[in-house]
Amino acid sequence: MRTLTVLCTLLSLSSALAWTPVLDETSAKTVIDGVYGRAAAQPTYQTTDLSIKDGAFVTPGAVGVFDGGESCLSQWQAAP
Repeated sequence: MRTLTVLCTLLSLSSALAWTPVLDETSAKTVIDGVYGRAAAQPTYQTTDLSIKDGAFVTPGAVGVFDGGESCLSQWQAAP
């Protein structure tokens, strides 16, 4: 009885061990295009206007200094 159980288990596992996953053509194309940067740009919901008018950003508070002094940002605003 034990031999029969082991034999049945081995026969049922052989097909499971032989299975290899395969991507369909659409999924494979999406993966490859994503890796090589050929995918369409995803739309974003945040836009920031970085244009400068009279030495300041058009959108107040759009850009701030994270590290460094205010001179870093003022120099860039003077000559973007």
